[in-house]
Amino acid sequence: MNIVGSVIARIGSKRLTYKNLLPYKGEPLVLRAVRKLLESETVDQVVVSTDSELIARTCLLDGVEILHRPKSLACDSTASIPVFQHIFEHFPCDIHINYNCNFPECDQSVIDQAISIASETGEALS
Repeated sequence: MNIVGSVIARIGSKRLTYKNLLPYKGEPLVLRAVRKLLESETVDQVVVSTDSELIARTCLLDGVEILHRPKSLACDSTASIPVFQHIFEHFPCDIHINYNCNFPECDQSVIDQAISIASETGEALS
C-alpha cells in the first residue's frame, strides 16, 4: 500500500502574511508539519504543495518532494479538494493524508490512527 502525506502551504494569507513560515518553538510551521509526516513509520512519501519558492526551499529535506502549485490553485478562495486532486495527479497513492500546518501540536499517533482507519474502512479523512 502506497501512502502519501502532504502539507499544503501557500505564501499568501488574508489574515496573517507568511503564516506558514512563522516560527513555532523555533521552527517554521510548514517545516514542523513536514517533519511530523517524515517521522511517521506508515507514510511512504511526503509532498509539499506550494506556490512559493521560499516555502519550497524551507522544506528541502531528504524524502520530501516539492510540488509547485499553479496560480489557479493558490487563491484565497481555492478549496482544499482541488489541491489534493493536483497532488494525487502527480503522486498517485492508495491513501493520502494531509497534515495542516495550523495544528503544530498534533500527536504522532493521530497520523498513524487516521491512516489505519482509512485503510480499514476506505473512508476519506482529514
